[in-house]
This record gives sequence, structure tokens and C-alpha cells, in this order.
Amino acid sequence: MQKKSKLSLTDAMQLSLFIQQHAEKNNWHPSIVIVDHSTQALLAHRHELAKPGTLAAAEKKALCAHAFQMPTATWGERLTKGEHWVTTMPGVIAAAGGVPIEVDGEFIGAVGVSGSSQEADHETAQEAVQRFCRSLKL
Repeated sequence: MQKKSKLSLTDAMQLSLFIQQHAEKNNWHPSIVIVDHSTQALLAHRHELAKPGTLAAAEKKALCAHAFQMPTATWGERLTKGEHWVTTMPGVIAAAGGVPIEVDGEFIGAVGVSGSSQEADHETAQEAVQRFCRSLKL
């Protein structure tokens, strides 16, 4: 198994490809932001059919998933359960589509996907991260 402690640009491109493949199968048109362990964007792009604001949303999702080391969908679930305090937390976005990247117990970055329904954004990001992590074990 390959040891991975940092995301490279090549890794980000691979993750982006996985996201695009999953989205295309479902006729979704996402914006994608992938940040590394230091929260710096390695890759950011918007599908030509995605609305312009989706790129900023994808970035916020990636940063939130990284900062709290959990999917942004979790914040939405808490809000739905009546935990309105989550809206007062700096950096929280309660919209699904942000997923941290954890390898061997270490958080090495995060993915943010925006442009479709929250469920679709989360599914796409989660699938890509899982596929990426599986590829490291080959």
C-alpha cells in the first residue's frame, strides 16, 4: 500500500476525474474545489453548465469539511434536528457536498462539490473520495 501524507496536484486531478465521471453518469454539472492539508486549493474548476456561484460554494464546502474533519452534510443534519446553534459557528456551511480526505487516520485534504442537489453533491464527493482511497491500496 502506498503511504500518503499529502495531496499532490496529480492526486487532485485524479479526484476531479472521479467526480466528473460520477457526475456525468448522472447528468450533473458540478463545480469542484480540492484543498490540501493546509487548506490551500490544489484544484478548482466549474463545469461550463454550472451556475457561477457554485464555485464559491464548493470552496466553502471543502474548507468546512477540512476544518471540522467531517462531511458538511453532518451540519445540515444537525440543523434539521433543530440544532440552530450550528449557524453561529464560524466556517460552517450546512450544505452537503464537502467531504474530508482521510488516509490511514490522517486528514490530508478535502473535496467540495456544488451544482446539483445536496444529496447529489454529497454522493458525488463521497464516491470520489472513497474511490481515491481505494486506489491507494492497490
